[in-house]
Amino acid sequence: MDVVQERDGSNVVRANLTRVGNIGGLLARQTYTSAGALDKTAFYSYDGSGNVVGTTDASQNVQSAYLYDAFGQSQLAQENAGYSQPYRYSTKWQHAQSGLYDYGYRFYNAGLGRWINRDPIGEEGGVHLYAFVGNDAVNSWDEYGEQPSPQALAPVGGGILAAAAAFLAGVTIPAWAPPVAAAVAVGAAGAAGYNYLNRPRITPATDSSPNEPHINQKAKAAAEAAAKVAKEALDAAKSLPNKTKEIKKNIEKLQNEYNRARQKAEEKGGTHGRRAKC
Repeated sequence: MDVVQERDGSNVVRANLTRVGNIGGLLARQTYTSAGALDKTAFYSYDGSGNVVGTTDASQNVQSAYLYDAFGQSQLAQENAGYSQPYRYSTKWQHAQSGLYDYGYRFYNAGLGRWINRDPIGEEGGVHLYAFVGNDAVNSWDEYGEQPSPQALAPVGGGILAAAAAFLAGVTIPAWAPPVAAAVAVGAAGAAGYNYLNRPRITPATDSSPNEPHINQKAKAAAEAAAKVAKEALDAAKSLPNKTKEIKKNIEKLQNEYNRARQKAEEKGGTHGRRAKC
């Protein structure tokens, strides 16, 4: 369902897209003239939620810049003269005239923060048939308009950016930070994978999928394993401050013993010295 090519009404290829995934997975877009010649190449940049924040050409010249509020309403949209591209919030194609985003199964109105179509599975997906990602667009996304899931890019990408910024600024990263970051990343990846594989399927009632329970059991097992690893990492991180205090206490104890021994040695040396002078 992810767009990899665009054609006009005469079935002429007007753009080819290079992807590695859905939200945040569009790498580049090449457009062509009506004669089939290469026109422009755009490389995409994203924020931690997989929203397109800008494009650059092959020479790294900025072509466009975008900003959104939490629910995708445009706050800034700047494009160079003669350049335009339709992929914006959640890496979705935006209809230029209506401003609606095409998620595949449904269209989304960012101004309202609501789908304009009912949930494809009706009340089975909840009583709020038009609600977008459970009204939590900061922490959740929806790849195709079927089922919201936790944003996996935000903690991973945000953590990488924070670590890079701290390194460049010369800030010492605490010992507990790596295991906590690992726990967050593993937990987010496990939860996202579990939610994706267990999302409601839009299939006829007569369609039987014997392999589906098996897949879901594997997804559940993977999620539980990821959660276990995350918990162990968090527990280890929590114990680090106590271990650090214990080590510091032992060092202070050794230092005090050393000082006492040194003081005794100096006192003995001073006494012998005074007797020798007599």
